[in-house]
Amino acid sequence: MSPVPPGVPRKIPPVPLERGRARGILAGLLVFGLGFVVAAAAVLVGAGQPLYLSAVGVGFLGVAVVAFFVSRGTVPLPDAPIWSPTGLRVLSRALDLPATGLMAVVYTLIGLGIVGNVVIPVFFG
Repeated sequence: MSPVPPGVPRKIPPVPLERGRARGILAGLLVFGLGFVVAAAAVLVGAGQPLYLSAVGVGFLGVAVVAFFVSRGTVPLPDAPIWSPTGLRVLSRALDLPATGLMAVVYTLIGLGIVGNVVIPVFFG
């Protein structure tokens, strides 16, 4: 197999990711999203800094879990980021989940986290 030139994205691997690895990546993405959604809720209800910082810490723990599982395994990942539609399709294929539903859940969590932690405090805080 010849190496892919820089700047040319690799195609989705024909062999699905290892199931455990895909579960770990997805779990990390969900923990990341949920941590920042809880942090956003803490900001919106004025729950205080300890809850906010704890939730942000959980979100960053999710990032660490994703990084751990991305670097493991034998099946190569596409060059696209794991949270991109291409990366999420690879995860959905490995876990036998509908790609559209998986993308909807991940993007909704990340979107709520961004809106609650950045948009609302900046424009309405």
